[in-house]
This record gives sequence, C-alpha cells and structure tokens, in this order.
Amino acid sequence: MLIHENVELFGATRGAAGAEKAKGPLRLQGDHGSVAFRNIQITELSEIPKPNQNDGADPIYIEAASNNMIRSFVDIAPRVRSVHAISVGGPEKVAYSYDLDNGTLLQGWHGDFIDATPMWDGRGNGTSRALGSVTRFTKKPVLAISKLANDQANWIADTVGTGFKTKGYVMDKQDRPEFKYIINGTNVTDAIKVMENGQGLTREITVDKPSKDLYFLLATASNIEEAGKGLYLIDDKAYYIQLGEGTAKPVIRNIDGKWEIIAAIGSKLNYTILF
Repeated sequence: MLIHENVELFGATRGAAGAEKAKGPLRLQGDHGSVAFRNIQITELSEIPKPNQNDGADPIYIEAASNNMIRSFVDIAPRVRSVHAISVGGPEKVAYSYDLDNGTLLQGWHGDFIDATPMWDGRGNGTSRALGSVTRFTKKPVLAISKLANDQANWIADTVGTGFKTKGYVMDKQDRPEFKYIINGTNVTDAIKVMENGQGLTREITVDKPSKDLYFLLATASNIEEAGKGLYLIDDKAYYIQLGEGTAKPVIRNIDGKWEIIAAIGSKLNYTILF
C-alpha cells in the first residue's frame, strides 16, 4: 500500500544521529506499535518535487529568502479558519502563522514559505498554505490572554467584554514583527522570533500593567506531560515547550475534558517552542 510519494522532509527526526545532510544513513524507527519493514529502495532525485495540492492550477509560491510576511486566511482544521492571519518567514526556513484577532500562534513549519495559489489563482478564496512540515499549535483561534479569578477558572471563550483591540505590529531591528494589542485595559507586546539553530521559536509576552489575574494560554492538547526543568511535552511529543528563566511555574489543568497549560504573566513571560 503506497503511503507517501514525492514527500520532502524538512528536517531530521528527533533523536537523529546528527545534523541533517544531503546524503547519510537511513534509520528506521518501529517503537510505536507493531511494525515491519521490507522491500526498501532508495532512488536519487535530480529535482525535489513539491506536492500538487492545487487541483492542477499553476502553483504560485512565495519565497522568503529574506524576511517576508503575507496576510491571508489560514485554515487550521476542517471548517476552522482564521480570517485575520499573518504568516512570517525568513532565510532560516522556519515560519509561523499568527491570528491577529486573538493574539494566537496558529502553526509553525520547517521548509519553504507559502503556497498562495488558493488566494491568487483566478478569483481565489483568500487562503494561503504553508510550504513545509506543519506543526499545529491550536485547533481554533482562541484568546492567548485571559483575566481569571483563579488558575482553575474557565478560559474566556471570546473577546466579548475584554476590550480586545489589535494595534497591528512594529518591526524590530532584525525586520521581524512584534505584535501589539490591548486587552482588559492592558497593552500587550507579543514578540515571536526564530531560534538561531532553526529548531523552533522563542516568544516573549510583555505587558505595561502587571496583574496577578492575567494568565497566558501556553497550549491546549489531548495530553500534556511535564519532563522537568521547565520542559513540557505537548500532544504526545508533537512539540515541546521550554519555559524561560523568570517565568512563573505553569498550571496544567483539565477543564471539561480538555488539557490546558497556563501561566501567570506578571510583567513578562517568555518561552521556547521546539518542533
């Protein structure tokens, strides 16, 4: 049974023998269930094809040889769409999409930047797609910050009553966006950066009015596991969160059958997403 064909891998798997390179050993992993391998063949490709996901239309790709951004709709899951999203990429071949209506980090990926064919071919439908191996950080846009009575209170469902107002973004010294918005009368700056080694993203949240009842939603998942020393495994190791120095110890909680990891912001919160 054919499972994958002409699929480009955008990075070495976790636990690989070393840095990724053009030619190296093939390692097979079979510790996640009953697996058998046979009839393995390797053929050298003169050109790496991109998957055809545009129903025969001529593809329209956006590159990010230097820092680049594009506004578009982004589909997060079937029938779940962020209509005010921005995707950010650069020469490190690590990119992400951000929801401006909620301050939510939607997804990250390794590889090329954006397939804009659905948006620009013909009349288009306004959406763009990641050109890489995507890791989803949420199943729907949800407020990144909530004002809670305590760390067990339900997360705020939407912006109603929060006074949420997006203030766009400013460009930092490296020509990367830092997002700004107001929520509950507090000015928030959300700075997301690509790690120098390309392993993921760093994120720093700062507020102008520190408050003990302002919490940040680090992740929602089917399972969350604490690995010690500020490291947390999300969704059966789909990605990892590493808390920065000075960030409050988070709370892992189960609300209505859904696991969440939240942390009090104080005046500043920073963490790393490894994926």
